[in-house]
Amino acid sequence: MNYHIRLLVVQPNDPDLEKTRNFLSGVYATPEILRCKTIPEAADFLQNSEAARLEVVLLDSAVAGSNLAESITTLVSLCPQLPLIVLADDPAFGLSTRFIELGFSDYLLKSEWSAFSLQKSILYCIERCKLKASLRESEKRYSTLFQSSPEPMWVYDMETLHFVDVNEAAVKHYGYDKDEFLRMSIREIRPSEDMPLLEEAIKRSRISEEGSLQGMFRHKKKNGEIIFVYIQSKVILLNDRPSKLILAHDITQHVQYDRAIKAQNQKLKEIAWIQCHVVRTPIARLMGLVDALEEEDMNETLRTELLVHIRTSAHELDTIVREIAHKAQQVNVTLPYNL
Repeated sequence: MNYHIRLLVVQPNDPDLEKTRNFLSGVYATPEILRCKTIPEAADFLQNSEAARLEVVLLDSAVAGSNLAESITTLVSLCPQLPLIVLADDPAFGLSTRFIELGFSDYLLKSEWSAFSLQKSILYCIERCKLKASLRESEKRYSTLFQSSPEPMWVYDMETLHFVDVNEAAVKHYGYDKDEFLRMSIREIRPSEDMPLLEEAIKRSRISEEGSLQGMFRHKKKNGEIIFVYIQSKVILLNDRPSKLILAHDITQHVQYDRAIKAQNQKLKEIAWIQCHVVRTPIARLMGLVDALEEEDMNETLRTELLVHIRTSAHELDTIVREIAHKAQQVNVTLPYNL
């Protein structure tokens, strides 16, 4: 086979080393075996630059004697990213919880090992380490995106509704520090009067196929300020528990802007109604009075009376025009922000 492998073998006995070499030569075209006879020697090697090129560490239990657990712990701590395979003499080794919890990748019994079992273990461990590295990188990217997002984000447990993680933007925007958030549930950032809406949203989210939810909701900051937020959510699995990732975009200013526009539209409707209906009354009266003044045989007393009516209608029209001007000034109020 054309596979290449570079591994560190921690093995004290030459016959066992030769057996290992024969097993690997039958599987790998160019196995590169680096040997250490003692745990201190292996520990020193794992701390130098050459260790970066290793793919596997094979530890013979014979090298450690009664200190096998301590030896495994030492090597795992020095090469946490490398698979460590233990070659055990004791058939009960794999059944001991004391050893299982130490963090090695796999074990082989000397009484059963073969070229095939060694190859299988090495391939399995290498691929599993690659998968773990990929998961770590994915988690790192997620953490970077999550923490660097300028928008508030958090993760909460879908069963308990408690916060599991929050980013820095959420801490700054809502006023709670991270420890406070992690002691809270999502109910505690909602106004009390909105609880029925929250429970209904949770119910809809749980019965939907995707479990995702989006829409506008009201939230409450630590200082009691009520804000409007547009929520986008995604169901994820975190620590083997169903959780929900939330992105919260504060749209309070948009809501205020919308309300201001609606209020201004209402004022414009009122102005239009005044212009169409209220203004026409004094104008029609003035036109009638002017027509009456044009009669040639009108006596002075009636003329004086008509002039009084004209003046009254003019004042009425002036008052209406002033009211229109006042409402027009109200339309030009300062908006919450400029688009």
